[in-house]
Amino acid sequence: MNSVYLYPSLCYTEGTVLSCGRGTEFPFQVLGAPKMPDTGFSNTLREQIMQGMTVEEIRATWKEEMDQFRKTRAKYLLYN
Repeated sequence: MNSVYLYPSLCYTEGTVLSCGRGTEFPFQVLGAPKMPDTGFSNTLREQIMQGMTVEEIRATWKEEMDQFRKTRAKYLLYN
């Protein structure tokens, strides 16, 4: 059922080189590409997972940047 909810948000990747996990155990839940840029984010996340951090602990490490993002995007939102 997750696929039904997730697919509409990924339709923009159709016709690109991005893979959205079709044929895996996690369809539409993972993204990949032949040459995805290394932003450092994926390495950090991988290290956090390997250290055994919980989802809540990982999300807590994003809090400062997410708060800044929310503040920046607020002026562009038409709804709350």
